[in-house]
Amino acid sequence: MVKKNGFTLMELLAVIMMIALIASFAVPAYRSIRAERQFRRARSAAVLLLEGIRQAKQKTGRPLPSPTDFTPTTGIPSTDGCTDDAATGIPRRSNIRRNGENYKIEELFACGYVNSRDFEKLPYKFQYTYVGDAPSYITFTGIDGAGKYEGRSFKYENEKITEVE
Repeated sequence: MVKKNGFTLMELLAVIMMIALIASFAVPAYRSIRAERQFRRARSAAVLLLEGIRQAKQKTGRPLPSPTDFTPTTGIPSTDGCTDDAATGIPRRSNIRRNGENYKIEELFACGYVNSRDFEKLPYKFQYTYVGDAPSYITFTGIDGAGKYEGRSFKYENEKITEVE
């Protein structure tokens, strides 16, 4: 009798089916965990953005035009244009415009009020709104790639996050 080494086709198919079964459970779980992590990052970024807007308004006396929005996945605003003329080149908060016109969201990043790393690769669109003279709330909406949060909007106001219907 001849002894054969190796695996039969049925054994290989059984192993492939087990791997596929395990992957069918693992991939959705991974996507859900990733969506949760991105949502937590977006929530933190909304808090930081509103705080940066408030600090800039307090320092300059000028609000951002409202409503303004940006989407980090389509490009984070440039960090050029608000650097110290000294050798360091470090952004200074005091360099933001004071000539009577409203500043733009790019200047929040350029002048150090908000860090662009907090917004990198977030599949959310951020929008802030003024009610009266103070920045009142940030709305962030999941866009393509936000998993179960895609199309859902959340509002950060009065230190609380609530879902907007």
